[in-house]
Amino acid sequence: HSSFPLNSGDGSLNLSGITSYVPGEAYELTISLEDEGQSRWGFQITAKDVTNDFGQGVFFITDPTNTQNNVNYVNQTTAGTYNGAPGGTWTVTWNAPFVDVGPITFYVTGNAANGNFNNQGDYIYAETFTVSADVPPYDFYVSFWEDDFVPAGGASLDYTITLETSLPTPFSGVDTWSTVILPNGEEFGPILRINNLT
Repeated sequence: HSSFPLNSGDGSLNLSGITSYVPGEAYELTISLEDEGQSRWGFQITAKDVTNDFGQGVFFITDPTNTQNNVNYVNQTTAGTYNGAPGGTWTVTWNAPFVDVGPITFYVTGNAANGNFNNQGDYIYAETFTVSADVPPYDFYVSFWEDDFVPAGGASLDYTITLETSLPTPFSGVDTWSTVILPNGEEFGPILRINNLT
């Protein structure tokens, strides 16, 4: 697909369905591609964080006729090339990470092909769309470190944390995260923990 420079056509590639993300929420994303004079269509989409790591959130295929999961990417199927149509539109569900991992960038590419079934005469488009977490502000933040050893077979650890407030309303919720240092020295986490308020 080297007939024309990237993004040199008269068409457009767009992503809709998300402007920010709430950790743990699901979003229906729509990728649309059009370019007058072209007649066959393809796309790829992936999500990365600021460290350029794949796998931020999880893509779920909701239209298996026209879309498929290809390891780190989602792309079109053969039926999803919409051969002969004036454009292509695809939908996929994306579940946001369960914690705020910072800005996430969706990398989207589109192939506006001419339908001659070779790699000549096609226009390639590439766009990025960055979203940030939309989380409620915290009343306060408490950090503590408990150095415990967990055997390979696993263990149950109990902690008691006492919080007192002079606010006129009681606590509505408490979020805690745990980070584990593995035997090889690597960190695993942070993991959001579900808490019971008593």
